[in-house]
Amino acid sequence: MSYKHQFSDLHNFVNDLYTLGETIGKGHFAVVKIARHIFTQKEVAVKVIDKTKLDEISKTHLFQEVKCMKLVQHPNVVRLYEVIDTPNKLCLILEFADGGDMYDYIIKHANGLNESLARRYFRQICRALKYCHEMSVCHRDLKPENLVFFEKQGVVKLTDFARRYFRQICRALKYCHEMSVCHRDLKPENLVFFEKQGVVKLTDFGTN
Repeated sequence: MSYKHQFSDLHNFVNDLYTLGETIGKGHFAVVKIARHIFTQKEVAVKVIDKTKLDEISKTHLFQEVKCMKLVQHPNVVRLYEVIDTPNKLCLILEFADGGDMYDYIIKHANGLNESLARRYFRQICRALKYCHEMSVCHRDLKPENLVFFEKQGVVKLTDFARRYFRQICRALKYCHEMSVCHRDLKPENLVFFEKQGVVKLTDFGTN
């Protein structure tokens, strides 16, 4: 599956390739449906986002999420298969989590996970976060709703990178290197966020 297509009629294109099923999620700007690829029969999640309802900052965060999901390829991170971009809609074709998210699991199971299974899932989450940090990606929104289960695979995966700031970090590091400054201690604790500006900035150059 390719990463990006541009079509004026999103509905027709999606229906040409996928058989859409039930709605599994709905928000102010997006709808998520189960779908099956017509030729491969692979089950996926189709997230359709209405760009007309987003302000410029939200659009920036949205495209940051897409770029990040293309970059981050790990067994414990939800995979982005394809992006369909039109003037008014953005459609993301994603791995389908057949076990739902961790929040739903907690609500449905008052006694929680058994200790052995909890340890296994915790290790998987840690591996995903370690990989993201090695790629200079800071998730910033880790919560049960953004951890989804793949029961057939027996794994948990990280999703929803809408609040990451990878490109801004890269620009800051490029500038530092051009000024012959090497940070040497790049880690989440040394990245500070300015929510009103929608930016992230480097701090703590004490180890240069």
